[in-house]
Amino acid sequence: MSLELLKEVLHSGIWGTIGPYSQKAAEALASHMGAKHCLMLYSGSMALEIALCALGVCQGDVVLVPASAEKIVRLSPNLAGAKPIECGGEKTGPTDIKAALVAEPLIKCVVLDANVVSGLEETSRLLSSRGVPLIIWAGGQVFSGAGRTLTKFCDFAVYTFSEGSDIYAGCGGALLTDEPRLFHIAYALHNCGRTLGEEASVFVDKAVGGNLRITEWQAAIIYSGLKNQSKE
Repeated sequence: MSLELLKEVLHSGIWGTIGPYSQKAAEALASHMGAKHCLMLYSGSMALEIALCALGVCQGDVVLVPASAEKIVRLSPNLAGAKPIECGGEKTGPTDIKAALVAEPLIKCVVLDANVVSGLEETSRLLSSRGVPLIIWAGGQVFSGAGRTLTKFCDFAVYTFSEGSDIYAGCGGALLTDEPRLFHIAYALHNCGRTLGEEASVFVDKAVGGNLRITEWQAAIIYSGLKNQSKE
């Protein structure tokens, strides 16, 4: 990470709102992951919350999560006021999810951990046939593991840039999707209710969004990490 890059952010006067590095980092990450859209947020847990809200998950809904997933994944439904239901063992596959859908037909959404899921393509087809949206938590696997090209299997793929991630930016999170409608809903939810290119606040699903944007400092670090990796 170049000190000159941080000085550039400092002198730009654009620190805590959507600026050039926020946009560059989003474009670079989307390209790297083979996704059509990327949204940068100030934390991975907030990215999970925005993904759930953009899919219409709210108070009292039921969300399926893997029993062996990271804690943030198992507890993520609580961020939207929903109830988590666990399934699977060391790994969670299509058989586990199908059984859970039969036992609890009111499941509104599924959140999976890329590290503990098996049969992802079959799982994706199963959920799509049932009309149940899917979020995949990739954690900090930007360059390693199962983090690549996930959006072809799910509605949202979620990444974090916290300690232990392939790119460490102090914090920070990202949402990737191939669906324009979902991207614009998520964008408004993270940007005080304002949609892309719009100045006035708008209502999204009867709820005004908040200021959940990544800072330019974080975005510059992430962008630098992505560009450095592309040169190797």
